[in-house]
Amino acid sequence: NAGTYRGTIGASVAGDCLNCPAGFYCSTAGMSKPTPCAAGTYSASAGATVSGACLPCEKGKYCVEASSVQVLCAAGTYSPTDAAQAASTCILCPPGTYCDATGLTVVTNCAPGTYSATTAATTSTTCLPCPAGSYCPLASSAPVACAQGTYSGPSSSSAACTDCSVGKYCPAGLEINCPAGTYNPVTRSFALTACLTCPPGSWCAEGASAVTNCN
Repeated sequence: NAGTYRGTIGASVAGDCLNCPAGFYCSTAGMSKPTPCAAGTYSASAGATVSGACLPCEKGKYCVEASSVQVLCAAGTYSPTDAAQAASTCILCPPGTYCDATGLTVVTNCAPGTYSATTAATTSTTCLPCPAGSYCPLASSAPVACAQGTYSGPSSSSAACTDCSVGKYCPAGLEINCPAGTYNPVTRSFALTACLTCPPGSWCAEGASAVTNCN
């Protein structure tokens, strides 16, 4: 009968016919060997009689030929497509992301203010804080240097750089106070020359944005 097969000669009763195993189907009576489910499909049940019993492999998994179960893509990889046929169809998680479980269909992005240069990362700990003088948008694979006249602080990671404040200048993404005896009334300065000399009759503390007149 359909759903069974017999691979050897000498059978004497119907019971000598074997049930078609999981991962295969037997569509006609008198088959000597079962037909394997195609790569990208699987069948968990024995005794299948039609190719339609072989179901498409789900996203995040793959199915080689004659699969009776779906195999999960490994941690560090993901698969956004159905009917994947081999482990090689599981895509390595790219830098700036991580894949911390098996069978994933999407990656997890490193948060703004962090970055990861690692391919196939399996944990969020590979997302490192963005260093001072740079910024890291969502899913960054490397820090981006702050533009001239902007900065990011050394004590916290940054998703964006901040305009340099008055009384300061910002070379290489770091904010530095104008020295005592000078002042700077404008933002986004990037050179020490932006700090103006305090004129006669006034004084300027470190980081001054305006002169203070002598009493």
